[in-house]
Amino acid sequence: MSTFVRFDPVFRNLIGTESGIDPAALRAVLREAGVSFVEVATLPGPMDALYVDDTGALAARIALPEESRPADIDSAVAISVPAIPLPPGGVTEPAAGTVLPSGETHVRVRAPGTLDHWFTIRIWTAEDARRELLAYAAHRRWELETAGAPFRGHRVATDDRSKILMMSAVMAAGLTPGWSTRWQFLDGGALKLSGADVTAMSLSVQAYVNGLFGRFAAIKDAIEAGEITTTGEIEHRFDRAI
Repeated sequence: MSTFVRFDPVFRNLIGTESGIDPAALRAVLREAGVSFVEVATLPGPMDALYVDDTGALAARIALPEESRPADIDSAVAISVPAIPLPPGGVTEPAAGTVLPSGETHVRVRAPGTLDHWFTIRIWTAEDARRELLAYAAHRRWELETAGAPFRGHRVATDDRSKILMMSAVMAAGLTPGWSTRWQFLDGGALKLSGADVTAMSLSVQAYVNGLFGRFAAIKDAIEAGEITTTGEIEHRFDRAI
């Protein structure tokens, strides 16, 4: 029984096989669909190692010339896909001259009758590094803000829900003479708080959060000025503020 081998008409590499109990009908269907194919009794090797040569026979794909197989590229500035020597009909994907974004781009080199070659272009500019540091600093400020604030030997919850409860308590204390509550802290401890106490706690938390925003603003300025270049320096600046 014949095997119908579909192939890419441009690069001539194999892309699939078909077979059936009615070869004539299958042949007609493939031709009507405009599919490029050859008929063989058996495949002489793995599909990805074969191509269809100019005579219509299956042959082994060979390696691209060495000059067409560049190594990976690391760049600290924005670059485009380089132009490299290619065999007849060869291309790079993306095409040579394509401006690349920051990060990793995997470039494919291919030509008829040859094995594909892949290489990676990694771009990481000073601006990319600054953006990453700014994002790290912003996230770290949020982590510290929501991790709790110190108050009388305990740590007060400072997530958004806890801030709302604290604001509600301050309002209730202002409207209710002799108001008091027992406040639970993150460390498992609890204290009986009067209206004055809960107001003091709220102001302490607000000062803590405001301090973090101020520290973040200073860190942001230092990153943009090139004075901070590592996450460790960001941690050190925040540590000094808490």
